[in-house]
Amino acid sequence: MSRKEKPIVELQSKQVKPKSGKNKRHDKNTAGAPFFRLSEAPSILIILAYIFIVTFTPNWMALDTNAPKFLTLSLINIGAFIVIFFDKSVRNNPNSSMRFFATNIGIAYSGFLILSLLSFTQAINLKESILQFAKLFSVFSATFLVAVILMQNMRLVKLIVIVMTGLLIFDAVSVFYNINLFLEGRIAGISDIKTVYSNKNILASSIFVKLPFALWLLNFEKGWLRRIGWIAITTGILATFFMATRAFYLGLLVLSLTFLAYLIINYLRKKENAIIKLGASYIGAILLAYLIFAFVQQNLYPKTNERTTQGIAAQVASISEFDTSAGLRINAWKWSLELIKEYPLLGVGSGNWKISILKHENQVNTGFIYLYKAHNDFLENAAETGILGGILFLSIFLFAGWNFIRHYRRNQEESDQLTKFFFLASAGLAFYAVDAFFNFPADRPEILILFTLFVAIGISSRIIQKTENNLTETSELKGMSIRNLNALKIHPQILKLIYGTFILLFVCISVIFKMNFESSKLQRIVYQEIMSGSLREPSSRFVGKFPTIPNISIWGESIPAITARYLLEEKKADETIDLLMNDKSNPFDARREFFIALAYSVKGASDSSLLYSRQAYELKPNYYRNLHMLLSIMDEKKQDSEIPKYIDPFLEKNKTEVNAWLFSTGFYSRINELDKAYSLIQEALEYLPYDSLIKQQERYLYHRKFIEPHADRFNKAMEIFNSGNYRAAVDAFNAYMEQVPFDLNAYRMRAFSLYQLQEFTLCIEGINEYLSNAEPDGQLLNLRGISYSALNEHEKACLDYEASMKLGDANGKTNFNQFCRNR
Repeated sequence: MSRKEKPIVELQSKQVKPKSGKNKRHDKNTAGAPFFRLSEAPSILIILAYIFIVTFTPNWMALDTNAPKFLTLSLINIGAFIVIFFDKSVRNNPNSSMRFFATNIGIAYSGFLILSLLSFTQAINLKESILQFAKLFSVFSATFLVAVILMQNMRLVKLIVIVMTGLLIFDAVSVFYNINLFLEGRIAGISDIKTVYSNKNILASSIFVKLPFALWLLNFEKGWLRRIGWIAITTGILATFFMATRAFYLGLLVLSLTFLAYLIINYLRKKENAIIKLGASYIGAILLAYLIFAFVQQNLYPKTNERTTQGIAAQVASISEFDTSAGLRINAWKWSLELIKEYPLLGVGSGNWKISILKHENQVNTGFIYLYKAHNDFLENAAETGILGGILFLSIFLFAGWNFIRHYRRNQEESDQLTKFFFLASAGLAFYAVDAFFNFPADRPEILILFTLFVAIGISSRIIQKTENNLTETSELKGMSIRNLNALKIHPQILKLIYGTFILLFVCISVIFKMNFESSKLQRIVYQEIMSGSLREPSSRFVGKFPTIPNISIWGESIPAITARYLLEEKKADETIDLLMNDKSNPFDARREFFIALAYSVKGASDSSLLYSRQAYELKPNYYRNLHMLLSIMDEKKQDSEIPKYIDPFLEKNKTEVNAWLFSTGFYSRINELDKAYSLIQEALEYLPYDSLIKQQERYLYHRKFIEPHADRFNKAMEIFNSGNYRAAVDAFNAYMEQVPFDLNAYRMRAFSLYQLQEFTLCIEGINEYLSNAEPDGQLLNLRGISYSALNEHEKACLDYEASMKLGDANGKTNFNQFCRNR
């Protein structure tokens, strides 16, 4: 067979004779080989573009960095596709790149993408599905393109490892710098540390998921590269400790034990002391990182009750279903499982989890801060694409691990390169899986790039492995490059059509991401004004200005509802109604119905307002503003018999909603059900004992229930007091207080009567009884001071005069200045 006819690989290194009668694989980086060749520059630039441009793209005035980063990712895909597939060697052998789809990981990934597309048939919001699929396809395309590069030249894996290890050290050092700012009080808390990323969680994820690159250097390299790997692992783990992310604490523990188990197996297999040293160096890195963190945390951290300033054990121990963060995740997972049960075949539609989940979430959520992500990509993908889609997504990770285990069992040669690549792919996806299990890296381009690299390396390694397995016994693999493969011949015009179609698809996706980016910039303005509590921009800034895609904001509110906020602020009721009537973007979000009800209320159309406020309540029964609007309209319409059907069940579930207690007790008071009103306000005091409005309402209802029926008796006592018959007044107030024991005014007037009778001790006791049940009273404090003076207790008297003066009582000020100023 001539060289041109060989179906295997282009030779790139000198032939090495097999040792001991066995074929040996050899690293392409043999002695004398340059680190990279000039011909590899386009491939290197593409890989570096994926790593650096996507990671460091700023938000460019968008609400977050996701929108611009997905846009830059799509643009890089266009450039990479043109460079790779217009290269002569690839264009002449299109079947070589198609081997991507013949690997187990490639099949699983492609199947997941197909099911994501089929799930459109189940989507409530098709535009959200289009946007989500654009994200999925962009990441898939990046993975495919990087895999095509690597299957031609696996030497570039080492370059990727070195670059990513450098970025890991950079991220870790940036964390240390910000920790120092925190210790100096220049940063309020650990949660404010984000460096070049959007928030703390993304920074923590970026550090954690980069650890396998450093682990690869430590495990497989020697000399200065191994030392850099150890430094990167130590600093990366230390930065992970500082970032106070409990999920990564648990993940680091499990994966470290897994790595040490691998080293033990490797030692039992090879009996090499170097493996023991490797394990010791890894354990030493963890211990050193822990000791540094523990010292800083115990001696330099401010003493607060914040979880993020506690030790590692205390933070992990704080995980429970009652913890806010853990509780939200548990609820999201439960509701995701419910969606999977309801839609097992094709799910709820790609990108529609945040919409469909509201029919569960809104039954318990008391506000409009939604779980727009499941905090578990495995469950979210299964909920959106069906059980099979979820299994295929999970299979990407399982196949990567299986490929490594299978290859490791079959190959014991020290020089074997594929073991290294399989190790990196499986370890990388294992670390990524921890993030995917507790967070949502599938919506974070800077983390998805790591996923892309790990999957591409895993697929390329499998392609190389399958190629090796097809070699004849006399063949020798000379390098890690696949070229000149026999392929099915494709007519050049058909090939141009295929390439043109993909470029057009990439351009369309870039247009979608550009629209998403422009929308995100407008959303930022709205979000900042909502958070400030004041809508200052005119509605003309937003009406008709949002792009077609997306029609749901990042925080889950429909774009028409966002615009309606500003129209309502300007009392443009008709425009609001016209805008929202056609909004079908999210049938489970009650804001549409709530704003329509408000608009009809502005117009004075109470019947229509009642209709939509009831719909808003049914969609979101635990949000009091929905209920309050409904109850207020019912109250206006005198529908007294209907109101208890809504307010009573609400208060059964929501014990800390102050306004609900006030409305309920006020309503029952108005319809003269004073016993129920007073019983309710007593219950409210149990849950809200320090709320001033609840206390005020309790005093009002007490007055209505107990004081008003005995008003004649109190008035009679006041007449006796005003006549100067203070002894009879004391008796009259005592008799009244037997009937109304908590009327503080009676205590007050009795104290004045006792003072007039010069019964100073009893007067003081009466004032003390009053003040123990009421707010400080300047007149009574002054009166008690006078009584103390009469009893020659001048120190106590001066304290009361001073307190009375501070409350603004003129007599207290006069007495203090006269009797106490010079004491």
